[in-house]
Amino acid sequence: MTKIRTKSQIGRFSRTKGLSYERKVCKILSDWSGKDFKRRGVGFSDKDIITPDNFIFSIECKKVETINPSDLTTEFPEGSLKDYWVQTKEQAKKEGKSPLLIFTKNYERADYFVTSDSRLLIALEKLEDPHYTVIHNSGKRFVAGTLDDLIRCEYLLFEGTCT
Repeated sequence: MTKIRTKSQIGRFSRTKGLSYERKVCKILSDWSGKDFKRRGVGFSDKDIITPDNFIFSIECKKVETINPSDLTTEFPEGSLKDYWVQTKEQAKKEGKSPLLIFTKNYERADYFVTSDSRLLIALEKLEDPHYTVIHNSGKRFVAGTLDDLIRCEYLLFEGTCT
């Protein structure tokens, strides 16, 4: 028998799922970098993750079923991914950092979408068998790939100021 959930229950489940994913991403990034990445407390409407001061990215995390990674393969993001990218860019601008959107669906790998940074492309090209796509749109370059590949890159390349 299928249990029917109220909108309130669905909303609470979605928030819990999102917070759990943010904690998971913080642990992955902290283990990778040896630095402290923390989840923003409940009740804050800005960024999801507090990054080290010298980390060049502002991070937004999304774990939602409406994201379709194939929207990134040939064009600028469409659908809900586009809305999340706008949110990520606005937050990054407030912080003076580059936007980094980390996203996943249930039971799927984590992916990322970021404005291309020359350091990122250099780091990815050094990896054995990297999985990423460079997307050109309106004179700008973007990179989409797997979070697993991003954390295989050397962390020190992502410290300093944005290029």
